[in-house]
Amino acid sequence: GDFYGAPLTGEYLENGQYHPFLIHHEPDGTIWSHSPTLNLNLCWENGRLRFHDPATNQWLLNHQEEQSARQAAQALANDAQARANEAEAQAAEAESARQAAEALAQELRAKLRQLRGESP
Repeated sequence: GDFYGAPLTGEYLENGQYHPFLIHHEPDGTIWSHSPTLNLNLCWENGRLRFHDPATNQWLLNHQEEQSARQAAQALANDAQARANEAEAQAAEAESARQAAEALAQELRAKLRQLRGESP
């Protein structure tokens, strides 16, 4: 609003002539317009410019929001990797215990055969 007297304004070029964007004022105070070139709605909301994709009904993230989302996704990926590593360690431990139990069972069977006087 400092340069044009309005929080949101713009023009598009059509057939060599500039035409003003149709600006919509919503009851909640949101001001928006559609850019056919970007195929996005440009919204002035709570003192900041935001972009909305009407095809997906999704808001595009600004730099800070995108960075926060990326950090959250990385934290989730790190957590999943840590849990996978823990599960792998537990599986290795279980396999080691199974092998030890099998070796002990073989040893006990051999002792039992020996006590019974059976040949190996």
